Amino acid sequence: MGIRETNTVQGNLEFLAAKRLAMLAQRPDAKLALEAASFCRQTGCGELLSRMDTCAFFQALVQSASIYLALLERRHECSERDQYYLARSKAAPFFDAMAAQATDLVDRMLPLLTRDWMRRVEPEELFHYHVAISCLAGGSGDVESALRAFERSLDGVESARFDATRALVTDNSDAFDAALQALIDERCKALEKERKAGIFNPYFHRTEAHVFVEGLALVRLAQRRGMKARPWYRTIPKPALEALSRCSR
Repeated sequence: MGIRETNTVQGNLEFLAAKRLAMLAQRPDAKLALEAASFCRQTGCGELLSRMDTCAFFQALVQSASIYLALLERRHECSERDQYYLARSKAAPFFDAMAAQATDLVDRMLPLLTRDWMRRVEPEELFHYHVAISCLAGGSGDVESALRAFERSLDGVESARFDATRALVTDNSDAFDAALQALIDERCKALEKERKAGIFNPYFHRTEAHVFVEGLALVRLAQRRGMKARPWYRTIPKPALEALSRCSR
């Protein structure tokens, strides 16, 4: 994108986020909260891509996570229709917090995340994936049991997410690297298919499509466990993997 188009996209995303935040100040709404968080994330990705502004990127991820935490803290006020958006596998802002190394937000989210699989709302394997990652991030529960449940839910189907999670549990750096690259390739192929079909969110495809925040969160977990990781991966730019010490949150 050119500078003018970039500024337009960033301005629109900031406006869309602010509009939803204004409505959320009046009452909790899970759908609006996820939308606001996603616009913040996309704004941050845009700053990273266009200006290599890592501080703005991480601050946007923290803002996204903070919006979601506020929703979780008020979930008792949410309506029945909000339950769809509170499904465990829809908690993308949890990955934002991990990617930004916002351990305070991660710790506060963990006990508030939905504990039960919502059969009609989310694939079972994605639910167990999120549970296993939460265990690795410091949540309660047995990660080995979560991993077994994840494997059972796949019913023999291969999964790069499962391979990455198993590699994290077993501290296998080589297996993690291979699984993460496979997951990145899957994501890139799926996004390219969307582009060719002409059915996609233009804001997402100009920003977040080029920055794999979930992948960055997985690398953070690997680093925390003392595992080796590459200095950069496709769609996980090197600046995003650098230390956050110079960025004030």
